[in-house]
Parts: sequence; structure tokens; C-alpha cells
Amino acid sequence: MANFRRASVVATDMKRTLTIVGCAAFLLILATPFLFQPKDQDLINQALKESVDASREGRSGSVMEYLSRSLTYNDVPVEYRAQVARYIRNSKPEIYLENTAAIISGDSAQIVTPADLRIAVGPMPVNLHIDRVVITLGRETGTRFVFLPAPIWRIKEVHTDKLDLSGLSELSF
Repeated sequence: MANFRRASVVATDMKRTLTIVGCAAFLLILATPFLFQPKDQDLINQALKESVDASREGRSGSVMEYLSRSLTYNDVPVEYRAQVARYIRNSKPEIYLENTAAIISGDSAQIVTPADLRIAVGPMPVNLHIDRVVITLGRETGTRFVFLPAPIWRIKEVHTDKLDLSGLSELSF
């Protein structure tokens, strides 16, 4: 009878130990994304690279993921997100940014860079070089692994003096 009690106590202690170890491992797995988050510049580079690559391939959903809902172009709010997505899907604009180094200040970042664009104006492709594009990004909350909150940098503002997009809506969208 004493051996049975001793075996029962050992089994209970083992279950308790396995439960504690299992819970600790689960918490460590959940905490890993928060403990080892990429640097802001790396997240910005990822956002720009993924959105530019997706634009070239016409994957509008992947581009829209990195555009803030409060996006402005030359201080004018971009209201028709569905038209922007359709333009990207149909025209597959190519964007080449020379510089992606950002000046980061809190939840805001700014990139000043020359850019080369290949866009469609109606049925005609147009190649443009812009000496100075100012891209402002904001850090927002996205998700990682479906439900874990994670920072994501989204493009909030684009300023350029050379390119007027006001007429594109009638031609291409």
C-alpha cells in the first residue's frame, strides 16, 4: 500500500511539473514575437519592398495593406481606395525608389528619395523620373500570426511636385 501511495505522489508531481513546463513553453512561444521584434528601419524596408514588388505584379491587396486609410497625395486625401486597387491590378505600375533610409521620429518616418516610375495613362505607358519624392509613413498596429498585435509601417503621405495624378481617374481607373 505504501508503494502505491508513493507511486501516486510521484505521478502527481510529474503531471504538475509537465503542466508548469508546458505553460512556460507556451508563454515563451507567445512572447517571442514581442521580445525579438525587428527594428523600425527593417519594417519600413519590408513595407516598401513588398508594396513595390506587389505593385509590379498587380497584386493590389498586398499594396493596399501598406497604404494607410488616411493616405494623402500632395495634401489631397485619397478617397477611392477601390479605384486605386483596380488601377494597380490592371496597370501594374513599376516604382523604383533610389533610397529607402528613413528618418524616424516616434511613430512617424520620412523618406526623401528620387524615384523612377513606369505607369499607364490610359493605354499608353509613361516613364517618369522624379528628383524628389517625400514619403511619410506611420507606425500602426497590425497583426502577426492572425491574432498577435504587431507594429506595421504604412504609407500615410506622398509629396512630389512633378506628378499630377488628378487626371488619371478619368483615364485609367
